[in-house]
Amino acid sequence: MLLIADSGSTKCDWLLLSDSGEVLESQTMGLNPFFHSAEFMAQKMLANPLLESNRNAITEIQYYGAGCSSPDRNNIVEVGLKTIFPNASEIDVAEDMQAAALATCKGEKGIVCILGTGSNSCYFDGTKINKKVPALGYVLGDEGSGAFIGKQLIKHYLYKTLPHTIESTIAQLGFSNNDLLSKVYREPHANVFLASLVKEISMHNDHPFIQKIIKSGFKEFAEIHIQCFENYQSLPVHFVGSIAYYYIDMLTIVSAELDFKVGKIVKQPIKELAERKYKV
Repeated sequence: MLLIADSGSTKCDWLLLSDSGEVLESQTMGLNPFFHSAEFMAQKMLANPLLESNRNAITEIQYYGAGCSSPDRNNIVEVGLKTIFPNASEIDVAEDMQAAALATCKGEKGIVCILGTGSNSCYFDGTKINKKVPALGYVLGDEGSGAFIGKQLIKHYLYKTLPHTIESTIAQLGFSNNDLLSKVYREPHANVFLASLVKEISMHNDHPFIQKIIKSGFKEFAEIHIQCFENYQSLPVHFVGSIAYYYIDMLTIVSAELDFKVGKIVKQPIKELAERKYKV
């Protein structure tokens, strides 16, 4: 059986394909070797019923994940996978940008962007990915991402500069000011918490204040992560991630203003990854 994984910071999608063509899907929390040990990853995988019940039948694994950008970090993931899947003789670990490029470019040249919990970009030459600027994470970077939007919301909430309707929605979550500061500065997975606020205020997506935050984030992302490529005006710019998927209208507006062409937008690329080997 072939196991394919695509992990961001918030969640990891798993897709299991048997030789007979059966397709099984599941999710776990996002696994990132920058934050998680091999033991932690193995524990979370073993707690998933689909992965646990098929652990001995899996012979091949293709894992694409956030944080998998160096041999040392990739080894952490590989050790965790080997612990749970003892019969997997072939394990390939690559970063999530590779998955995004394979899922959207289909072997053609293009600029590929991730806009989900975090953000990133690369140029895909049809075979390999090439980066121009680093992904700096939610503290210094992640422009236009869910964490970026959530950070703006928390900042304006604590400064008491949010419109009343949006302020009331966040207040109903029941967090004190100290709770919010603790979640951002002291507790693990602060980027995931910040990104989760985007869903909480989704009923206000048409509010000019929210539109301004999203547009500002997308423009900053494009100026840093798209316009850095010399041929950005002539190549399709593809996007992967929930933020790009749900805010495609604003992305289209920004693309027209900054003169780049939006290509394919994929919320979850795992199905496209599976289609590269089997027709799902």
